[in-house]
Amino acid sequence: MSAANRRARGTRRKRSNGNVDSDFCPTPYDCALACMSLLPIMVGDRVVDAGAGQGVFAQVVHDLYGVPSIAVELYPERYAGLTARVESGVVAELHGGSFLSWHPEYKADWVVGSPPFKLAQRFVEQALFATREGGHVAMLLRHGFAVTDMRADFRRRFPMFRKYDLQTRPSFYSTGAEGTSK
Repeated sequence: MSAANRRARGTRRKRSNGNVDSDFCPTPYDCALACMSLLPIMVGDRVVDAGAGQGVFAQVVHDLYGVPSIAVELYPERYAGLTARVESGVVAELHGGSFLSWHPEYKADWVVGSPPFKLAQRFVEQALFATREGGHVAMLLRHGFAVTDMRADFRRRFPMFRKYDLQTRPSFYSTGAEGTSK
């Protein structure tokens, strides 16, 4: 059944975490790997995983560059994977609460992640606030995020330096834990 038909009937597909009201879509490890492997993150960089969920981006940054991340997650108690990443040192700091209202003590070199689709623009704006001058924001966003007419002013204020497109569309609705395999 298409999304339009589900809306017309008043039915919604359950999200991956079982909560129909959640905009949480766990990013597959391989998808985060494809995105993060393009970045020149260096040891000593301050990396923030915005809206961390299970902490997949933090895991990939650690696996690729050996850099522990700072995770900001509204509901950290919901995600056992995030707790395990804190315990293993993949996540150096965990801040519970909304990334949208987070005011870091020190600005980041990198803010990475896959924001909730409904809040993507606000996440990008907050990420730009949370980075130091010369810092970088790398977010997994819908292909059409930056090209809609309603974001024309946003594009003028915050032009993208680079945009990479994935060759295939990843599935964010896996039936098991394979979506966040590491």
